[in-house]
Amino acid sequence: MEDKISLIEYLDENLNKENVDLDTQYLSHFPLFEKMINQTQYNPHHCYNLWGHTLHSINAIGKERKDLRWVMLFHDAGKPYVVGQKQNKTVGLFYVSTGIPWQTFYNHALKSVEVAREYIEYVFPEDYDKYLYLIKNHDIFMNFRLKEETSDKKYTWINKKNLEDILDKSIKEYPLNIEDTKQLFLDLVTVSKADALAQADIVKIPVIKDNKQDFNELTIIDTKEERIKRLDEIERVIETF
Repeated sequence: MEDKISLIEYLDENLNKENVDLDTQYLSHFPLFEKMINQTQYNPHHCYNLWGHTLHSINAIGKERKDLRWVMLFHDAGKPYVVGQKQNKTVGLFYVSTGIPWQTFYNHALKSVEVAREYIEYVFPEDYDKYLYLIKNHDIFMNFRLKEETSDKKYTWINKKNLEDILDKSIKEYPLNIEDTKQLFLDLVTVSKADALAQADIVKIPVIKDNKQDFNELTIIDTKEERIKRLDEIERVIETF
């Protein structure tokens, strides 16, 4: 336990710096961080390995919100434990026709809450549940789109009703003893923006032809610029709550 307290003290001191650059040699002595440091992210949405993504997301938030930097440190910490798994079954990590890696991380947010809990409860003993909520729901806005972007019904349009519905549901699923839910939701947008800023500038996937993926032709399905634009609009709508 003494080693873990020393680790938490080290993290707390360094998360308060203007630019966070954590010592991977030291952190590798702790199994959770060793897994995070070594975890690849072969996925079109990402341009860094897990540790690089984590550091970039931390630094996307100013040191005045060190509490949210703790959230970013752990928001994807569950990924090494679920890579390539879905409902306890292994799913394909590679495109069969080319061998190009494509790693999946189903339900990683729930696992992230699990592995982060002992740290978050120690650092935030009075309101740890709020920060675990932010970790659990950091991807909650992923399926939202501006109305002018698409008419595809697999997406949810950004409007007040749809946002209220999904955020109210998230609170019911993870009850919190908190009065200012509006600020909580705005913090969730801040976390989502930091996550997006640490991802790929352009997301490309193979074109589908005759129900097969054509790896000789890639199509752009999203960009960082568009993701941030959506989150800006989500933030604007939440401000009206």
